[in-house]
Amino acid sequence: MSPRILAPSTIPSTSEIALDSTNVQPDIDTSAATTIAGVEATLNAPGPGTQGGLVGVGGSERNAEHTVAAFGPTLPSGVPVVQLKADLVTDEVASRLAIGLLGHVLFLKNQIPLPVPQLTRRSATTTKSSTSRSAKARTELLASFDMLTSHLTTTFATLSGALYRSYSEEKRARLGFTSQSDGGGGGGDSGRGRGGRHLDRAYLAVVLGPSLGTAKSRTFMAVDGFEAREWGMREGEDENKGGREEEEGESDEEVLVVEDESESESQSNSTDSEIEEEEEEEAYDSAEEPGESEDELDADGSAPPSPLRPQTIPPPSRGTSQPPPPPTSYAEDQRFLQNSERLLARVLATADAEGYGFASELPPTQTHILLRAPRRFAHPSWIPRQNISASLESSLEAFLENTGKSLSAAAAAAAKEKKEKEKMRVKQQLSEGVWVTAKAGLKIPESVRAEREEDEMIWWSWDGKIVGFSDW
Repeated sequence: MSPRILAPSTIPSTSEIALDSTNVQPDIDTSAATTIAGVEATLNAPGPGTQGGLVGVGGSERNAEHTVAAFGPTLPSGVPVVQLKADLVTDEVASRLAIGLLGHVLFLKNQIPLPVPQLTRRSATTTKSSTSRSAKARTELLASFDMLTSHLTTTFATLSGALYRSYSEEKRARLGFTSQSDGGGGGGDSGRGRGGRHLDRAYLAVVLGPSLGTAKSRTFMAVDGFEAREWGMREGEDENKGGREEEEGESDEEVLVVEDESESESQSNSTDSEIEEEEEEEAYDSAEEPGESEDELDADGSAPPSPLRPQTIPPPSRGTSQPPPPPTSYAEDQRFLQNSERLLARVLATADAEGYGFASELPPTQTHILLRAPRRFAHPSWIPRQNISASLESSLEAFLENTGKSLSAAAAAAAKEKKEKEKMRVKQQLSEGVWVTAKAGLKIPESVRAEREEDEMIWWSWDGKIVGFSDW
């Protein structure tokens, strides 16, 4: 059979995407903190269905600036790159691109006869009484695919929090962070800090084979510029919790002072009740006397407030965090995710046309989903796989070396020592993948080794089961 190409239903036509300008970096510098821009392009969006625009995108400034992604098909080494025109890659974007990549890999690796969207439509038209083997296999695969889709949404959110909490004081110092609130300007494996959050890297692997130890193919999705932040933190909120706790303490003291004043005043009022009654009678008699002008009444109305309700001035904010960006609508977020998925399909199709595709004729087998995360990572659907971490790290090193940068200096030295021993195995277990980056481009600076055990990076496997089939 001939090599497969991506389904045309998920790829915009040539007239829908126009490359206005290209700027290819000829060589990849192997020094630290090198930015690999790849191929950059500007996608104009004058309107839906027009030349130079993306389908469903156009007419709004946000779509042209944030939704449309810079089209960078491949690096000089041939590795495809999906460069989003956004400051960072959120957990929601990473999860959608991960499930999209899995669908492409299953079809290109001959694990399913049709793309996942077509299988879903075909399953909807199948009668309930159908009990054929192919219908049963299709139903099980789609059920597992839907389950993984829901799990990945919370998985990347949990990974983001685990990466955020892995920043110890020692690691901050080695990375050159100037403060906890701004993240500093230093670079590192867990690299760039911006306003209370960090930009890190995330790795997901799609492994095909009867078991994890007998893999026939390994496809990686590497995300550079992945947003690492504490779950529940609002955008623009810094991580300097000490200042906030101090402010909360001051506000508590302020409340106590007000309560003490009110208690003392209530006691004085109870002891002087008889005097107040006499004053009320005198006030009633004086109110009946004429001679009070309207000006005097107005002056009495503008009297200062009662001391029972003292005016409190809130303490000044200790942080100078920037205000959060204006929220986007649900429709805009969904449009951004859909355009990101289209861009992924377009980049993979371009890479396949240039000879760096994922297509291969493998017999239907089991598909394993693995995630590289710290030991502190905790999710009910993911199981730590310490026994296969060394093998996956070797395959990841091969993919990163093909990209042009190694995972870390120490890991590169170790990989060089074991190069002869791992040479045959790396050849047998093809390491391929795709990069997902923010608009800053691919940036892989020098990494810092984890000082704490819970920050050590290991591989985790999804506890679900995806089995390919070939019958219609």
